[in-house]
Amino acid sequence: MFTKDELETILYTIEGYIQGNDDDKLCDELCTICDKIIEELAPVANNVPDKFIESKVIITDEYADKVDTLVASMGSSDDTEFTHDSEGC
Repeated sequence: MFTKDELETILYTIEGYIQGNDDDKLCDELCTICDKIIEELAPVANNVPDKFIESKVIITDEYADKVDTLVASMGSSDDTEFTHDSEGC
């Protein structure tokens, strides 16, 4: 039997071949094959806990005030004023 990686490679190759092909009958057959491969590659069960762990971060009014002060100190952007990008981007 094929490994997961081999099936993914086969699927990728077939899908690429379909994109460049004008033979509708062949492409329909290949799409059916792709669907079967996708079924074989069924996603692995996602182990998400039933409940989330409570955050240990406590947001107080003092914290919110500090965030507001920080944001206010950043000022607003003036698109008419040229600013230099020190990182050269």
